[in-house]
Amino acid sequence: MVNRVTELLGVDVPIVQAPMGWIARSQLMSGVQMGTRMVSSAESPVHANWKDAIVAAADTGTVFLNRHSKPGLRALRTERTSRLERQDHVDLAEMAGFHQLYFGGDMEAAIPLSGQVAGRIESVEPVASIIESCPLARGLGHAAGAWGTSPRSGSRATSRSGGSRWPGRRS
Repeated sequence: MVNRVTELLGVDVPIVQAPMGWIARSQLMSGVQMGTRMVSSAESPVHANWKDAIVAAADTGTVFLNRHSKPGLRALRTERTSRLERQDHVDLAEMAGFHQLYFGGDMEAAIPLSGQVAGRIESVEPVASIIESCPLARGLGHAAGAWGTSPRSGSRATSRSGGSRWPGRRS
């Protein structure tokens, strides 16, 4: 897919736009990352409590964990994450209850990862509706079938001294 960014960079690889808040600039991109939006879709297998928490989230309804260490994590604001937000380092053992969170609906069992966009999601909708409402999908003239290309072999970036820095660079 060629777009303004790929032309400017001289690359032949998809450019994926994230986070959701920048989708309005989609004329520059080949794809979008919609993790939180898809977690809150009708077809998502996560528990309804998590979907409802995303829909109910205010613009300030997420926290950023591990602000001064790695990995940085964005999560829905819960009692657990509000407590963890004050810590310099959050141990990934805090994710141990993910199964109870994802499928049991216990919002305090683990860290409910979410993008900042949670505060902008107003309803649980079918994936087809979400994709059809995406400016990028409209700009391409089709939705789900837009991503049917297979990865190119040999498209990895190499070291600065070992060749092209950009995967798929056109000469």
